[in-house]
Amino acid sequence: MSLESDIGRVTNEVVGAINDNLSSTLSSVLKNEMKLNDDQIRRVIAVTSMTIENVSYNGVNQYVAVANKHIKDVKHHGTVEVDTSVKKTGLFGR
Repeated sequence: MSLESDIGRVTNEVVGAINDNLSSTLSSVLKNEMKLNDDQIRRVIAVTSMTIENVSYNGVNQYVAVANKHIKDVKHHGTVEVDTSVKKTGLFGR
C-alpha cells in the first residue's frame, strides 16, 4: 500500500470518529439550548462535518508532501532534517 492510501485510510477513520462525536454532542446543544428544529440541526452538522473533512484532508496532503520529499531526498541526496517542532498558530496556539 502506498503512503497516500495508508494515511488516507487512517484519516478517514479519525475524521469519521470526530464527526460522529461532534454530531451527537452538537445535536444535543443545538436542540436543547438553541431550540433549533431537526432540519436546522442537520444543516449545521453538515457544514461542520464538511469543514472537518476539508481541514483533515488538507492536512493529509501536506503530511504526504513532506513525507514524499523526505523519502525522495533520502533516496537521492541523503537524509534531510524536517522541523517537527510545534508551532503556535491562531488555530492551535493558546
